[in-house]
Amino acid sequence: MTAARRTVAPEHRLVTFIQYDQPALKDGEYEITAAQGTNQVAPKTPDTFSVTRRFAVAGERFSLDPSELAAVFPPDLAVGELDGDLPHVLFNRRTLPWERTATPDPSAPWLAVLLFDEAQAPAPHKRTAKDLIAAGTPITAAGSTVTGIGTLPAGIVSYPSINPLDYGETPDDACMTIDVDAALFSAIAPAAADLPYLAHIRETDTVDAHDTTTEVSSPAVVLGNRVPARGGTRAHAYLVSLENMAPLLPDAQGNPAPGLAGASTVRLLTYRWWSFTATDGDATFQALLEGVNAVPPGQAGPLSSLQLPYLGARPTPGQVQQAMNDLQAGSVTAADAAILAHNAFGLGYVPLAHRLRHGGETVSWYRGPLAPLPVSATVQTPISCPDAATRYDPSTGMFDISYAAAWQLGLLLGLQSRSFGTALYNWRRGLRAHAVVRTEQARYEQLLGGAFESVLGARAARLADLEPVPPAPVVRWLARLALLDGVPFNYLVPDEGMLPPESLRMFHLDRAWIDALIDGASSIGRATAGEPLPEALLGLVDAERREVRPNPAPAVALHENATGEVTGFLLRSAAVAGWPNAAASAYADSERLQPLKVLRSVRLGTDVMLCLFDGVADVVAVHEPAGQLHCGVEGVSGSFTTTLREVVGTAPGHQYDPPQGEAAVLTRADARTLQVAATATSIEDTLNTRFGQKLTLFTSAEFALEMVKGVVEVEFRQGG
Repeated sequence: MTAARRTVAPEHRLVTFIQYDQPALKDGEYEITAAQGTNQVAPKTPDTFSVTRRFAVAGERFSLDPSELAAVFPPDLAVGELDGDLPHVLFNRRTLPWERTATPDPSAPWLAVLLFDEAQAPAPHKRTAKDLIAAGTPITAAGSTVTGIGTLPAGIVSYPSINPLDYGETPDDACMTIDVDAALFSAIAPAAADLPYLAHIRETDTVDAHDTTTEVSSPAVVLGNRVPARGGTRAHAYLVSLENMAPLLPDAQGNPAPGLAGASTVRLLTYRWWSFTATDGDATFQALLEGVNAVPPGQAGPLSSLQLPYLGARPTPGQVQQAMNDLQAGSVTAADAAILAHNAFGLGYVPLAHRLRHGGETVSWYRGPLAPLPVSATVQTPISCPDAATRYDPSTGMFDISYAAAWQLGLLLGLQSRSFGTALYNWRRGLRAHAVVRTEQARYEQLLGGAFESVLGARAARLADLEPVPPAPVVRWLARLALLDGVPFNYLVPDEGMLPPESLRMFHLDRAWIDALIDGASSIGRATAGEPLPEALLGLVDAERREVRPNPAPAVALHENATGEVTGFLLRSAAVAGWPNAAASAYADSERLQPLKVLRSVRLGTDVMLCLFDGVADVVAVHEPAGQLHCGVEGVSGSFTTTLREVVGTAPGHQYDPPQGEAAVLTRADARTLQVAATATSIEDTLNTRFGQKLTLFTSAEFALEMVKGVVEVEFRQGG
């Protein structure tokens, strides 16, 4: 399968922007009192009883669990057209940005993203909690006798009200900090009035997302307030804490707060830092995907199927047949050998070192389950051992160990899962016991003839009802295995050259490889090497394979896969690393009227994505996730704008046509740091006066809707 690329508008996905979500209890200490009222039946003294308990809610403060951070944008070390983009961080826990406070406004997040130029970027340093408290100040912690002395030097300010520390904290708690020049901090930090607009929640369904058990994805987003400079200057972004820092935040124009008087430096906690460069390069999601599958020098044509690349033209069928004839005749030449090797590469095989059972070594062919073309081969099950699935070509003297490796791997994976192995063994034992009783029943019926018909008939019916059915955990585990869940990556891609950086490789799932894999796993508990796996189990596994993916079903009619063939793709690209929630869909026809069911969609590594589809894909579309849009501005420094979208009315989210549909984005003196609150007011006024929106409330949800940039989708088409 070759791939043609075409950028199109994405399919409609519903995204809901939510202003904020506070936790039931924010971090801090609480007191609860329970009281029992007067006993009117038999009054006693005292006639009321109460008890008071104090408790604390502890959360992240000096460090964040890395699992809480879903992604950053722009991606770390990205280079491209990023000059108008506002950096942001996505969080897996939707309440995290509001679990502490920065200002009295409950909608203001305590986290912020600060952006520095290369020459301004501070170096993170590992310190402790006492390094945030003025030198010589005694430190106490709530609910603890632990004390310490602050070490923050004079001239450096940090978090007001941090002393006493919260419950469970100590002066020696480790943290990462940055020291920022006070004047620079005032110039680029958000104002207190800006903060409520710089965090929101994006809610979207997970129909075409990576495999997940959740119906809805709702990451929290914290936006930066400054855009990077163009011209190849590296920008450095830092996720920092602004907890209780309202007295130190600048005004809307970036003028220093009175609380910074006499201070030269501001010390901030930082949890994540990354860098990127805004240039005219191609590091956008669209450009990265349009750049995959570049043709290496000397290679003929684009390579989009999973095979080992080689230099030179691909051999024709006639050349392959002639080489085979020469091989059979014993007159093979070096050219014939090259043709046969290249033909094997084209079929998805790679030569691997093979250590034989009796100590010898050779080189054998191996192909994983992801074949570059449809495979008609079959395996006869049950397979007694790996050697029984090894194929030998006497004309070349080479083994094909593909199915032998699959069987052995299945056995090892089955033994590794104690729950699966135990359930399978017990079920097989029950089947054998049931078979013995059925044989006994048949013998009774033979010997007794028609006598005791009522007793034997009832016994036969009872036996039918008690026949062991395949355990649901066994069916589920094998169905997941059939979708390659748990299969090591080197079995899927045995040579890195098959999936180089910035490549997308299409494949057909080799059903014979999967059959050998399942047979190996289900060989646990066999009484004899030739004991077959019941057809009932195989049928259930095949049906369950289509239901393994936990995502909600799409609201569209899916293509009926009559052949049972499974196709898919592997994508290795910086687009996967930078957009970890990027999604994909596939269609059986070029008009995209017959969508295929997604059987599996998962990231196998930082920059590798795997998708399996129920049917033969004619078109594959990879698009940015609806819940991970990025915000930014249009135009050039000093005259930024944003194209507005309808908020209320018949088409919420509809983008107005420029220039009438544009609103000014106000900045500070550096022409890059946004006056966020003033811009929000400007946008609201424009929507009301120019488009009659009649908005009375403009929050971070509306601000995000108006600042968000559209997503793109890149198609890969069958045959070019």
